[in-house]
Amino acid sequence: MSKIASELGRTKDMVIQQAQLLKLRSVYLLTEKEKQYIKRWYPAKSSLQIARMLNRSEGAILCHASKMGLYKVRRLTYKPKEWSHEEDRKLLELRKQGIICKKIAQLFGRTPSAIANRLISIKAQKKRRKG
Repeated sequence: MSKIASELGRTKDMVIQQAQLLKLRSVYLLTEKEKQYIKRWYPAKSSLQIARMLNRSEGAILCHASKMGLYKVRRLTYKPKEWSHEEDRKLLELRKQGIICKKIAQLFGRTPSAIANRLISIKAQKKRRKG
């Protein structure tokens, strides 16, 4: 694009802008304004929101952000509930009775994966104590 711009005696941004007006835009090129917008908002807004604002695909935003060295930081939006010794004891007892994780999850007010993960954790703790 820079080569075309220099041959026309125009700036790269002007050529890109004209190409966009003519709907000739290449999905691989971003204007400096678009790059600045992504740098400014990528940490705070979703990729989809940015894509809609710039009239680009979400994939294009993710690709360009990665090339620009921008990454989202994932934060826990919740604090996992701690397990008490009593809950552990009851969990093992219910599991020995043959009750499935889904049913135990309903009784404990937790997800089935939380129950399964806790059972794995308890088993690992027991192995460490023995070994």
